[in-house]
Amino acid sequence: MSVKKGGRFTKNHFSIPKTKNTINKTKDMITIDNITAEYNKFEQRNLPEALKASEFEFVKENLDLYGEDETIDEYINTFISKLNEIEGKKVRKPDKTKAVQKPRKVKSETKKQSIKVKHVKKAKTVKTAKTKAFIKEVGDVDLQIKFIKSFVLMNGKTVAKERILNLYKRIEKAAAELKIRKTSAHAKNILYVVNFLKDSYNDKKFNIEIPKQKFEELKQLAGREKQMLSVLFIKRYVNLYGKEDKVQAKRLFEAIKKAAEDGKITSKDLHFEELKKIKKSLESFINQNTQLYPENFDLKGLAGIAGLTCPCKKKSLNGLPDEIEKNITENQLPSGIFSATQISNEHFDTVELTGKWKQGIGTISLPFHLLFWGEKGSGKSTLILGLAKYLATEHNLKILFIAKEEGHSFTLKEKINRLSAAVPNLYFAEKLPDDKNFLKQIDVLMIDSVNSIGMSNDELEKLKSSNTNLSTVSLLMSYKSGDTYKGDSDFGHNAQAVFKVAAGKWKAEKNRFGGSEEVDIDFE
Repeated sequence: MSVKKGGRFTKNHFSIPKTKNTINKTKDMITIDNITAEYNKFEQRNLPEALKASEFEFVKENLDLYGEDETIDEYINTFISKLNEIEGKKVRKPDKTKAVQKPRKVKSETKKQSIKVKHVKKAKTVKTAKTKAFIKEVGDVDLQIKFIKSFVLMNGKTVAKERILNLYKRIEKAAAELKIRKTSAHAKNILYVVNFLKDSYNDKKFNIEIPKQKFEELKQLAGREKQMLSVLFIKRYVNLYGKEDKVQAKRLFEAIKKAAEDGKITSKDLHFEELKKIKKSLESFINQNTQLYPENFDLKGLAGIAGLTCPCKKKSLNGLPDEIEKNITENQLPSGIFSATQISNEHFDTVELTGKWKQGIGTISLPFHLLFWGEKGSGKSTLILGLAKYLATEHNLKILFIAKEEGHSFTLKEKINRLSAAVPNLYFAEKLPDDKNFLKQIDVLMIDSVNSIGMSNDELEKLKSSNTNLSTVSLLMSYKSGDTYKGDSDFGHNAQAVFKVAAGKWKAEKNRFGGSEEVDIDFE
C-alpha cells in the first residue's frame, strides 16, 4: 500500500486493473448485490402483490441505508428471501404431495415447537435490550463507522467485485477530501479495510472472510452508532416529494405507527413533533386525498434534519412557482459559501485531548491555531514542549518545533531529557525550513518564539494560507509590565485560543475550544 509520509491516504492505495464489469454471484441466488439487475428478469404477472414493482421501488431507494436500520434491513431481507422462493419454484417444482399429506400429529408438534421457539426469542430479546444500551443513536452515523459497517456486512458472503470497488472509491474520496486523516479516531481500522479490499480485488477473492478476532472488533465498532429511526422516517417522507405514491405513503404510515406501538418512537424522541405532523399528513393523504405536503409544512426544515437538499419548489407571493427568480440550491452556491445544512452535516477532524490539556484547552479540531504568551522564565517553552510531546505520542501528530531561543544546544537537550520528550514524530530546527515541501508533511508547527525569528502577523497568516492543513502553536514574549504580549494585536485576533503563562501556571484568555481551567505546568 502506498501511503504518503505522515500516514495520509493517497490516490495510489493499490492498483486496480481495468476490466469489464462482471458480477461474481452464487448461481440462482438473489442477493443484496445483484437484486437490481436480477429483479428485472421477473415477469410482473407472476409476482404476488408484495413483490410488485411498486414495492421494489422502496427497496431500491433504501439500498444505501442497508445495514443502518433494523426495520429497513428486515424489509429488504424478507423481500429478497421471497424473491428467492419464487426463483426456486421456477427451477424446482414444489412437492405438493408432501404438503397435502401432512398428518395432524405433526401439525400439533409443529405448534408445540413454535411455542418453544417463541420462548427462546423472548429470552433473546431481553439479552439484546441489555446490549442496546451501549448503542448511541445519532442524526447521522460517523462516516468512518459507515465504511466499517459496509465492510462488516460483506463478511461470509460472495460479493460482487463492483461492491468492493465502490467501497474503496468512497474511502478514497473521503481521504482526498480530508474527511479521513491519520489522526481520525478509526484511521487504523480504515487502513485495514483498504488493505483487505486491495488484496481481495487484486487476487479476485470475492468470498469475503474477515479473521474472526478482527471481525468481532469491527462488528462491535460498527454497532456503536445507529441512525435515529425518526431521522430515517423523515428522510423517507422527504423522498416522497414529487412522487406522491399512495402505496409508499401507506407503507411509511404503517412503519411509523408500528414503531410508536413498539415503543421505538416515544414523546422523548428529538423529532417526535415532526413525526406526529408527518403521520397526520400521511393519514389525510391516504384516506382523504389531501395534499401530501400541506402549505404550512416546513419541508426545508425536515430536509435539513434528514441531511437532504430540499426538493421543494420556490413559490412567489401568489402561490405559483416563480419562473423568474432562481431557487438557490447547494450545488449552485458560489465558492466559499456554505449552507447551514452542509455545515451541520460536515465531518471535522477533532483531537480529543485528555487530562490537563482537556481542562486548559478543550477539544480541538484540525487545523488549530493557538497562542501562548508570558514573561521570561514563566515556563512558556517547557509548557509547549510538553504539549508537543503529548500530541506526538498520544495523537500521532508530526511536530516541527522551531527552538530559536535555545537553538541546537545543551540546554535544549537537558529540557528534552527532563521532560522525556525524545519521542518519535517530534522534530527540531532553529529556523523555518527552506524546503517548503517539508511543511506539507508536518501536522503542527510550534514556534518558540515568534519574536525571536522576527515573524510578523502578516507573514504568519501567509504561512497558514500556503499550508491549509498545518496547525500552529505560536509563543510570544511579554512586555516587562506583564500586561500583554509583544507584537501586533492581530496575533491574538487570528488565533483560535490565547493563553497567558505566569508563575508556572497557564489559563485561557480567549478560547473557542472550551477549556477554561487554570493549569499547573509540569517541569519534569
